[in-house]
Amino acid sequence: MIGSWKLEKIVSDDSVDCLTEKSEVTLEFSSTSEGLQVTGKSYINSYFSYANIDKHLGEMSFEPIGSTKMGGTPFMMNCEASFYQLLSETTSYSLENDKLTLSNPTNLTASGLVKTLTFKKL
Repeated sequence: MIGSWKLEKIVSDDSVDCLTEKSEVTLEFSSTSEGLQVTGKSYINSYFSYANIDKHLGEMSFEPIGSTKMGGTPFMMNCEASFYQLLSETTSYSLENDKLTLSNPTNLTASGLVKTLTFKKL
């Protein structure tokens, strides 16, 4: 999991158009003396946190997410807020080949799909 990832797919009620933008949303895991550090670039701002992982149970959670505070268009700010919310609500992960999917099985869309963030290894 250590390394860089690029957001490839979002399943959420309010993020249908967010991936049509030219922005590249990234996620990077690195091991530090304080734990598993998470950094990345969202739609507008850079963000940072720490992840807690239980590999045996496939569980993952994030410490509170901090970010830079640059502004953008209302649309891009909405995309970013949705991304941060999904990231902060993560409770599980799956890693298959070069795909990392973050989710919370109890967090469903209006149509009953599990809200997910799927990243591709860079």
